[in-house]
Amino acid sequence: MFLIHPRRYIREFKNWREIYNLKRQAKKYGVQLQIGSGVRLVGCTIRENLENRITSYINTTLIIGDYCFLKYASFSFCGDNSTIHLGEDIHINGGEKGRTSFLAGANSSIVVGNDCLFSSNIRFWTTDFHPVLDMDGNVVNRNKDVHIGEHVWVGMNVFISKGVTIAKNSIVGAFSVVTKSFNEENVVIAGNPAMVRKNGITWEEHVEGWDQLIQS
Repeated sequence: MFLIHPRRYIREFKNWREIYNLKRQAKKYGVQLQIGSGVRLVGCTIRENLENRITSYINTTLIIGDYCFLKYASFSFCGDNSTIHLGEDIHINGGEKGRTSFLAGANSSIVVGNDCLFSSNIRFWTTDFHPVLDMDGNVVNRNKDVHIGEHVWVGMNVFISKGVTIAKNSIVGAFSVVTKSFNEENVVIAGNPAMVRKNGITWEEHVEGWDQLIQS
């Protein structure tokens, strides 16, 4: 007879409850939710927009790829035809008081490639929330997509605004404000406004003996 260790049982039950709660929120607010296999969630929510209310929109989609581990991530939609798509093997290490949030406005999307690492209190937004008009009454600040390439590491307290693309194998330094695209791969981006600080780099989430390496 196959037995499950009590600690593993508790862990699996907690994860099942987290996934169930997210599915329940998605159903309540009309969000099409797809969750891949092997996904683990802690404290993730589909939550209110900045106007402090949730409205059901048409054709809103949240996709979470296989083997993602998401801690305290929040997903918000602010208009019809909006999508948030997380690839496979993404690790978000948010905090209860420092959630990493994704907000997709109308007719826009946030797409994150595989194997990314995000810290806490990061903002990915495709919208400015309020319209800016020219003197003829035309909207000049329309929503724009956000694209994060594969294997991108984003530090804590980063803001990534609408229309931004970050190429694969890059690093975004903590407290950066990213307002333009960076199409060059293998770079360190940092600052306010963010700019390329170093070229020709890559990174790994875990390297054996790294603490000794950085001191040598």
